[in-house]
Amino acid sequence: SWFATSWATCYAVQPCRAMGSRFFKVRSEEFFEAAQRKLEAWASAVNRIPGLRTADKTRLLVSMAESSLVRNVARPVTIPLKIWLAYQAVLLQASLRSK
Repeated sequence: SWFATSWATCYAVQPCRAMGSRFFKVRSEEFFEAAQRKLEAWASAVNRIPGLRTADKTRLLVSMAESSLVRNVARPVTIPLKIWLAYQAVLLQASLRSK
């Protein structure tokens, strides 16, 4: 899924570190507090997944917040893209049936 892929990618790449921490220092406390609240809501699910039990919780927290930002920024592109792809799939299916 898009959620899991973006979270795993952000966990591996660490965009905050790659872009430079100076950009994120301004609101880092608010950023981490909001991300901590979101992660606490997911904590029971995270603990049920064997691969995530031993993962660094801080890094999971940061990568979840980063992936949320990536998904929200990409939404204006991904929603119309999904609609267009669904339309193309319908057209393809219709052309295959008419043959």
